[in-house]
Amino acid sequence: ARKAVCSWMTENIEELKRFVPRTFPRTIKQTRKKSSLITFALVFGSIDILCLLVTIFLIFVSRNTEVIKSAQINFLSFILSGLCLDLIWSVLNVSLDGSCVLKQWFVTMGYTLVLVPLLVKVGAINKVFQQSEKHQRTNLRLNDLYKIMGIVFTIIVIFLTVWTVVDAPKNMEHAKLLQEVNFETGGLYVEKTYACLSEYKIWILLFYAYQVILLLIAS
Repeated sequence: ARKAVCSWMTENIEELKRFVPRTFPRTIKQTRKKSSLITFALVFGSIDILCLLVTIFLIFVSRNTEVIKSAQINFLSFILSGLCLDLIWSVLNVSLDGSCVLKQWFVTMGYTLVLVPLLVKVGAINKVFQQSEKHQRTNLRLNDLYKIMGIVFTIIVIFLTVWTVVDAPKNMEHAKLLQEVNFETGGLYVEKTYACLSEYKIWILLFYAYQVILLLIAS
């Protein structure tokens, strides 16, 4: 029976080919990061981290000068810590192919540490100017500004913790059919890419929406 089936298929192979879709057989084409881009990112990321460390050292050495005192060393520390997180992630992302959980924590906390203290301080300065135009005294306490930042940081940490525990993002595969012919097989290529996604899209939407809101307010 097997011999008969094989013989029949051999004799009618051209007829059977008509039932195979034109795009088959398909060849997987995985996208990889170019080594030159990886080297470029690593070099400039490392240079940025070095410059940041030098800046931190210079600020520490000059911490008793009037300029640094006026800028307030605590606020500068928050901003520099956020920049440090973002820069470390930029290096880890290309050298280790990145971890989706690390990304959500490093990027979100980095943006928060950089922009929230800046926004709180600018808001306090605006309040002082508005009250001065009305010839009113303004009583701003540093602890009140820290409380505002603490509330924001707490909310973000809770959000990230819940996201990580309930529906942590994973490196998910995405396939796209290309209109590129593989002349060896006659079929088309299928491009495979990977992206950090959770089962429910609401998490990633909130993740990017928060960053956009911070950037819009800061600008």
